[in-house]
Amino acid sequence: MSQIEKKEFEDEQEQENKNEDNQEEEIEVEEEVEENEPEVEDKQENEIVKNEENEGQSDDANQKENNQQILVKEENVDKEPENEINVDQKPENEETVQISNNQAQENQQLEEKQNIVLRENEEDSDENNAQNNNNINGEEEEEKENEEEIEGREEKENNEEDMDDDVDQNQNQNQNRRIVQLAQKDNSEENENENVKSTEKYNLDDIEVAAVWSEDKDNINVTFKMNEPSKRLILHWGVYKNYPIKEWCHPNKENYPKETREYDAFALQTEFVEDGKESKIELKLPKNDAKGLSFVFYNPNIGVWYNNYLKDFQIKFIL
Repeated sequence: MSQIEKKEFEDEQEQENKNEDNQEEEIEVEEEVEENEPEVEDKQENEIVKNEENEGQSDDANQKENNQQILVKEENVDKEPENEINVDQKPENEETVQISNNQAQENQQLEEKQNIVLRENEEDSDENNAQNNNNINGEEEEEKENEEEIEGREEKENNEEDMDDDVDQNQNQNQNRRIVQLAQKDNSEENENENVKSTEKYNLDDIEVAAVWSEDKDNINVTFKMNEPSKRLILHWGVYKNYPIKEWCHPNKENYPKETREYDAFALQTEFVEDGKESKIELKLPKNDAKGLSFVFYNPNIGVWYNNYLKDFQIKFIL
């Protein structure tokens, strides 16, 4: 064997020895690791359990802290007014907040103005009511005074009327007696043979009229006498041929007295004619031409009709 080969053999042998040594060391290390591996696993498991416990405690603390914060926030929300902006609910921008504030101020100003107007209206209404009450009281007092004044005037007028009625009654009685006396005297002077049946008298305001009717052999004579010859008076009249009376009729035309005109198909109008100190109308009617006389008076100067309480005056011829 050469020197070189011998050297190579030794080197190989040495290398094999080293490899064996390395293998043995690796085996020892592996064995040592296998022996220590349960302890490492136990340690790791302990660390894991400890970490989990720490994490659980940390989560409980965090949960508790979070719950306390939620409770605090809820209490703050309950205490805040409804229209107040929550801290967590911030407005989108400051312009919106400004607009809301301006709108609130305008609403408040408008409400104040409305309250002022309402107060002013109430004050005006109170003043008007007071004024109306004063006016009503004044009107009631004035009305009461007027009523008292009217009552006083009426009482005075009634007293004056009573006095005038007494005077007029006395005057009328005297004048009527005078008229009756004059009529009877005139009738007796005109025709002593006439038979006077009745005398009627009529008071027409300031005019007095007497009507005397009588009869002779063939005729009925009716004379109307007025005591005021200076005044105008018209006799509106007609005869009736049956009784009870159904309608007025004209007598025969030859029996119309002076100053007579036909008013219509039923009535005549005759104006009193002045005759000395009096005015008169004389009617002469055939006995077989009338059963009675119906009439009213008319004053053309003042346009007044005189009747028997809305009925006609009548003279019934009793033959």
